[in-house]
Amino acid sequence: MKIRKKSSLNRTAGILAAVLIMASGLMSPVHADGQESAQPGLDQSYYNLKHSESYDEPLSAAYDLRTLGRSTSVKNQNPWSSCWAFSGISAIESNVLTQQKNKGVQTAAEPDYSERHLSYFAYRLADAAGVNNRAEGTASVKGLFMDLGGTRELLTGTLSTWCGVDTEADVPYEGTPYEWHPTENPKEMNWEVAENKFFNAAVHLQNADFLPGTATFTDAEKQSFVYDKNAEKAIKESLMKNGEVQVYFAAGQSTPQEAADSTDGAGKKDAAEFNKTYAAPNHLVSIVGWDDGYSAGNFAEAPEGDGAWIVKNSWGSGWGNDGYFYLSYYDRSVQSFASYQVDIPDGEGQFTYDHNYQYDFLGLKSYAPLGLQEQSAEAANVFTAAGNESLKAVSAVTITPGSTVHTRVYQDLKDKNDPESGTLAADQTETVKYGGYHTLSLEQAVPLETGETFAVIQEISGSDGYYWPIETGTGAYDFYGMEGTFRCIAQADAGQSFIKKAGEGWQDVKALPDETIELYGETATRNYGNAMIKAFTGDLSEETVTPEVDPQPNEGTGEPDQNIQESGADTAGASEAAKNTQTGIEGSHQTTTFILVGVLVVVAVLIAALYIRRRKK
Repeated sequence: MKIRKKSSLNRTAGILAAVLIMASGLMSPVHADGQESAQPGLDQSYYNLKHSESYDEPLSAAYDLRTLGRSTSVKNQNPWSSCWAFSGISAIESNVLTQQKNKGVQTAAEPDYSERHLSYFAYRLADAAGVNNRAEGTASVKGLFMDLGGTRELLTGTLSTWCGVDTEADVPYEGTPYEWHPTENPKEMNWEVAENKFFNAAVHLQNADFLPGTATFTDAEKQSFVYDKNAEKAIKESLMKNGEVQVYFAAGQSTPQEAADSTDGAGKKDAAEFNKTYAAPNHLVSIVGWDDGYSAGNFAEAPEGDGAWIVKNSWGSGWGNDGYFYLSYYDRSVQSFASYQVDIPDGEGQFTYDHNYQYDFLGLKSYAPLGLQEQSAEAANVFTAAGNESLKAVSAVTITPGSTVHTRVYQDLKDKNDPESGTLAADQTETVKYGGYHTLSLEQAVPLETGETFAVIQEISGSDGYYWPIETGTGAYDFYGMEGTFRCIAQADAGQSFIKKAGEGWQDVKALPDETIELYGETATRNYGNAMIKAFTGDLSEETVTPEVDPQPNEGTGEPDQNIQESGADTAGASEAAKNTQTGIEGSHQTTTFILVGVLVVVAVLIAALYIRRRKK
């Protein structure tokens, strides 16, 4: 038997394979009654704070976003298993209201965004909307777009591409009867959305904080329950700062069709939920407040202590307490707490960023923390500027709280297969408080010209080490016997995404081989997609990109040159331009000096010659 020495590329692929297999064991499988949830995320423990961390700021005993005008009305998800979309959209609407309240903005109507748009396009491939002709994303093989359920990862992966958030007026939550099949049954109607609405958006997702969870366990069987008080405080802090918080828990029933009556099956007049033992979550809702004094005696089975979250459901206002219920702090099933923050356009309809450079249309819908190790691991995406623009921010995906993200930007690449072959234009490091998806503003914006190739490189380290934020695709498979088989498709073209280990060179993700793995009891093919790194830019005018610099800018005013200041170009670049300009001025002064000296020397020589001739005479 001949043994071949593996190349560094194959070694890297082997490491990725091993980590993926390990990561699949870390995934928290979710059996979704009523198909309320699809793909699982990483285990909740990944996102919890270190137990040494604590919040010292006192919090009020009760808090309710409804009384502050920071929560929208109760909706009804019937007839689909779309609680994940309703709870997530509700949290986003609450964030919009929170931002408006903080800015003193008065609006006549509350924001109302489209759950149908999100539910539908979450399971549509990006190529259907003409995005780079890339068949990438999560797709339902059987076409059950609205009834597959979802998670915070599915929501984040969809909205981070700027696919939504659309308005309810544009895409209402209702079906249209087929001409050939008149019916009053909404499930038999047409709920598809026109593909040209893929990128319709009233707001853009900027951050998704995957918050720590209150229910932690010290054993794999989840029998030894430990309540995380720090997580409770973090959730409360997020409610006050950003609005509603989405949460995943085990409900007595997972869809409105299964709800027997307004008592929520708990046998109490006040709708109240408490799972004394661990149960797989099956329903996503949004927290609108808390009440530390809510009595443990109000639950069918008393928890360890008083206190409950005030929760908005999506089964209509006729259910529970006008559509709301109480969820005990000590519930064993709760996980996947999430807070969403969005970019709201200004009065002229302008967002903070004009363009989203991206390859990861699968993204957080299917991923794993690849390459966990003590040594440095870097990932990079290479983009080409479509116009004269200013690179203002980048995205980052973190797994553990307190992760460090080191970002570098290289522009004007000499070799598109080497992300470091250009000029270093930005270099910064920051610590991100929570796991999730984040938009990181660059300390200094980077000016880009049409056709210029640039790279965004990230080194991300968390409590488990360094890792590559790479999306991972799989073939079609049934998720725990769910009726709607779906597949996660990741695509990566050569020259787009690269990874590097300490002491090694850059390797193109496209070259990594596919693998056969066991997933949820079935054989599946897993492949690697792009790095989950986006670049956000704003448009620049021609005058801004190539300013005419006054040789003596703003002389006597003490103010910077407004042509450079207003350009949005980074200060380092502007300083370099000013330095180059100043060097040119100094060069001209030196040339003039040399000429004058030369003239004086010639004159002196002539005078000396005349003087000598006269002496000889």
